[in-house]
Amino acid sequence: MIIDLTGIRDGTGPARLLDMVEGRSKQAFKTWLAERPDAWRDQVEVVAMDGFTGFKTATAEELPDAVAVIARSLLETRRLQASSVTGVRARDGVGRTREPTEEQLEAALDVDI
Repeated sequence: MIIDLTGIRDGTGPARLLDMVEGRSKQAFKTWLAERPDAWRDQVEVVAMDGFTGFKTATAEELPDAVAVIARSLLETRRLQASSVTGVRARDGVGRTREPTEEQLEAALDVDI
């Protein structure tokens, strides 16, 4: 699913669906981007995505001036998932579990894309 979030970012309106692309792959996204006119691609500043590295690679190859970021809602979902997994496995030295540290959460999330 390809969505334009410009209206939300600028506070001028809602998001709008641009297209539905079959296949969750680098090649599917890269092909879709390559099919867009140069004038359209030149206007893209930020590409928000989930953590799939294929999307990041396709973005870097087809939109080299755009910044790739993880969508905030997806980041929060990943944070909660990592927190539950890391919290269970984080031990305090005597076998008790404790809340994970911010460093442990960041390591579990691995959000640098």
